[in-house]
Amino acid sequence: VQYGHPVSHDDISDVEAKLGLALPTDLLRMYLDFDGLWIGELPHELRDDTEAYEILPLHLLVRVHESLTSLYGRAARDRLVATYGLIEESGYDDFERNLNASVVFYMPEHGASFKFMTEEGGWGISPGIVGGWSHDGGFYDTGLTLAEHLAEIGEMRSQGL
Repeated sequence: VQYGHPVSHDDISDVEAKLGLALPTDLLRMYLDFDGLWIGELPHELRDDTEAYEILPLHLLVRVHESLTSLYGRAARDRLVATYGLIEESGYDDFERNLNASVVFYMPEHGASFKFMTEEGGWGISPGIVGGWSHDGGFYDTGLTLAEHLAEIGEMRSQGL
C-alpha cells in the first residue's frame, strides 16, 4: 500500500471551492493525513490515471467530477435523445443534482462506476457512509464508513482478490 504526502488546508479549500461543497469529514481528515492511496507500485505513466487509485489524490477530484458530469449529466441525456430519440433512461435527470452533493473518491472503469461520500444527502446516502454508483444499476449504499471500506479493500487485496 502506498500513500501520497498530506495536503494543506489551502489545497482543500481550493478543491472545495471548485466543487462547490465541503469535503465530507472523513475524507477531509484522510487528505490531511495522506493524499491518495494506491495498492502496490504506481508506475510514473499512471500517476494521474484514476484507475490506479483506491482513494484519488485531491488534485483529481475536480477533474473526475467534471468527467462524470459530462458522461451522465443532463447534457449527456440530451445528446442521447438527439441521437436515439426520446427513450426514458432512469438516473440521468437527477444525476447532476446528486453528484453535486457528493465527493467521488474512487473511479475505476473510466467512469462506469465510482464510490463517493456525501454530507449533503447525495443519492440518499447518510453522512459518513460510503456510497457507490454503477452505470449498470445506479446508486447503492455500502453501509460502511470510509475506515471500514478501506479495511475491507485491504483484506480483499491481501487475499489476492
